Amino acid sequence: MSDTASNPSTPSQPASEAKQYSFSKDASADRYLAHHGDNVAGLVSFLDEADQINVTHTVVDDAHQGQGLAGRLVEFALTDLRDSSDKPITATCSYVQLWLQRHPEFAETLAR
Repeated sequence: MSDTASNPSTPSQPASEAKQYSFSKDASADRYLAHHGDNVAGLVSFLDEADQINVTHTVVDDAHQGQGLAGRLVEFALTDLRDSSDKPITATCSYVQLWLQRHPEFAETLAR
């Protein structure tokens, strides 16, 4: 897997040809996972701190890059974090910071 911190991508394949993914939370490891079949295709890690949740890292396997997977996974993770906690969310992950700039609807979720 390689970092996806360079630039939030958009799907490069038509939806009918895109790979099918599912998403889950691995609470025991403080991360969210993207699955392609039985394989982990990507992850978003976070730290659940006393006064905030810090999203720290986004990684997508090379074979799954260029399909919008990182963005879909980040959206899944942030939506779940927002809905399951009253803590503000910060992002030290550069990919998540870029994604948040493009999705102002998540602004109320962020720590000030």
